[in-house]
Amino acid sequence: MRRGWMLLGLLALLPACGRRVPPLPASARGDLRVQALPGAAGPVPAWAQVSEVQRAEARRWGVPVAFENSLGMRFVLLPAGCFTMGSPAHEPDRDATESAHRVTLTRPRYMQVTEVTNAQFRRFRPAHRSGSAEAGSLDGEEQPVVSVAWDEAVAFTQWLSREQPGHAYRLPTEAEWEHACRSGTSTAYWWGDTFSPAHAHMAVWPARGVTAPVGTLPANPWGLHDMHGNASEWCADRYDDRDCPPGPATDPPGPRTGDSRVRRGGEYDGGLPHMARAAFRIGVGGGEARTYVGFRVAASLP
Repeated sequence: MRRGWMLLGLLALLPACGRRVPPLPASARGDLRVQALPGAAGPVPAWAQVSEVQRAEARRWGVPVAFENSLGMRFVLLPAGCFTMGSPAHEPDRDATESAHRVTLTRPRYMQVTEVTNAQFRRFRPAHRSGSAEAGSLDGEEQPVVSVAWDEAVAFTQWLSREQPGHAYRLPTEAEWEHACRSGTSTAYWWGDTFSPAHAHMAVWPARGVTAPVGTLPANPWGLHDMHGNASEWCADRYDDRDCPPGPATDPPGPRTGDSRVRRGGEYDGGLPHMARAAFRIGVGGGEARTYVGFRVAASLP
C-alpha cells in the first residue's frame, strides 16, 4: 500500500502535456522526500508581474509566487510543464541546431526577474569591473554584470547559496532558459514574430551601444525582463553544435562533454535581430569573459 501511494504521488508531480496536474493526496505526502504542498501562496509583492498560471503553481506547491533576497535579487516562480523547444521549420533565419522538440520540466523553479547586476555581483567580488564599450561604460550599479566567465558565474551561485540560506541557487539549464523566455508563447519572440526594439535592448549590427539598466524594457508574460536582449546570458549546459537534445526529453541536462558553454539571448553591442529569438543558441568557451555576456540565476523551491 505504501508503495502504491508513492507511485501515485510521483505521478501527480509529473506535469503531463495538456492536462491539469492534481495535488497530491494528503496521505501520500509523507512518503515523498520532495513534496507538493497545496495551500495558500501568500501575497504577491507589488513589484512582481505574474500570471494566473504562476499563481496557481504557487498555490499547488504551497510556496510564494515571488521573493526577494537580501541582495535585492528578485525571483518569480516558473511552472513545471511541457513546451516546444527550438523553432519551426518556417521560422526565418533559424539555425540547423534548433529543431523543434517537446521538453518536459518536472519541477517548478524560481528565475531571477532580471540579469545579475554589477552591484549584486560586487557583493561577491568587490573588485569586479565590467569594463566599457565604444559607446560608454558598462560598469553602472544597475547595469547587468558582464566580463564574467562561466566559471565565475557558477562560483557566484555557489557563494549565493551559502550566503542566502533557504534556496539553492544555480545557472538555469538551456531548456529552463528557453521555457522562461517563451513564457507560454510559441512565437520567435515573446511578443510576436517580428523583432521590436521597444521590447529588446539590442543594437542591430553594425551599431554599437552599452547595456541598459536591468528591467528598463517591458517584462514578458511571466514577469522576466531582458530575455531577448541587453546582455547575452550563460546557461549551465555544455554546447554541442547538434540539436540538444535531439528529440523529446525530460529535464535535459545538456551534453556530457564539450569545452564551450551555451549562451542565450540577444546582446546590446550589435548583432542581427534573429540572434535575439527565443530558440537562438550559440556556444562560447567557458573560460572566456566577454563584455556582452552576463547571466541570471535560477533558484530552488524553499
